[in-house]
Amino acid sequence: MEKNVYLRRKFLCKTKIVKGLGAHIGLMLRRQLKKGDTLTLELPRRRVEIHTFFVFFPIDIFFLNNDLEVIEKATMETWKVYYPKKPAKYLLEANKGKLKISLGDKLEFKDLPKKQDEYLA
Repeated sequence: MEKNVYLRRKFLCKTKIVKGLGAHIGLMLRRQLKKGDTLTLELPRRRVEIHTFFVFFPIDIFFLNNDLEVIEKATMETWKVYYPKKPAKYLLEANKGKLKISLGDKLEFKDLPKKQDEYLA
């Protein structure tokens, strides 16, 4: 499921929300994310260790609670492990340094607009 992400009513990026097996794979085996794209993992458990094994570019990770508030963030280089200090419901993964998000910021996820040609059917 893809959503637009907003911060203080301003468009921030597009994200793909994944859970289950997709959340376990995350960005592994990818060379990069497209400009303006992110990946949001819905976590099966509240606290999980994060690794960048087989992620071939540095990333920023934003840990979100149920209200989509940023409760922790980390920057990770390739082949590292991170143990979050707080439990989170979602992880938003982005190219390193591309999103200006601070602790305490509250994000909004909104549906992508429908394509115009869908209305012509």
